[in-house]
Amino acid sequence: MAEKTVSMTFVCEPELRKAFVDLCRADDRPASQVLRSLMREYLEKKSQGRLPLKNVGGNGA
Repeated sequence: MAEKTVSMTFVCEPELRKAFVDLCRADDRPASQVLRSLMREYLEKKSQGRLPLKNVGGNGA
């Protein structure tokens, strides 16, 4: 069975978005992949074992 995904929309400054996307491109990584990785890192840091993270992990994709 295919893994389910959802979309997330948020607002940020155009300069922040451009700088982020430019750095992601320089690293040859899609911005969405980097955002997912940052979200996982944040959850691991902040959850302190309180959140079920078994389905949150991934290969960075």
